[in-house]
Amino acid sequence: MEEEEFNTDFKRFILPEKFLDRLFDLTGEEEGSRGFIVCFVDSLGNPMVYTKTGNRVTEMGLKKALQEFLDDIEGPRVIDLGEDRGEDRGKEDSS
Repeated sequence: MEEEEFNTDFKRFILPEKFLDRLFDLTGEEEGSRGFIVCFVDSLGNPMVYTKTGNRVTEMGLKKALQEFLDDIEGPRVIDLGEDRGEDRGKEDSS
C-alpha cells in the first residue's frame, strides 16, 4: 500500500488583528467588562491562545471561568466518600 504524501508547506495561520478587535468589541456591555480568551490549534498543529481584556478584574474572571471549565472536563481527581469518610469505623456510639 502506498503512503499518501501530505503537503507540509503550510503558512503559519495568525488570527487577523481586525478579527480580534471585532471579537473584543462584541464582548461585554462596557469597555471595562469586555474580554476573551480564545484557544485553537494552528495549521502546524501548535496550540495557540489569544487573550484580550478590558481590565485586570475581567482577566481574572475569565481565567477563573476557564480553570473551572478545564477542571470540569477533566473529571474528579478525588473520590468523595460523602459524610462517612471512614473516621468513625469500628467506634461505638456512646450516646
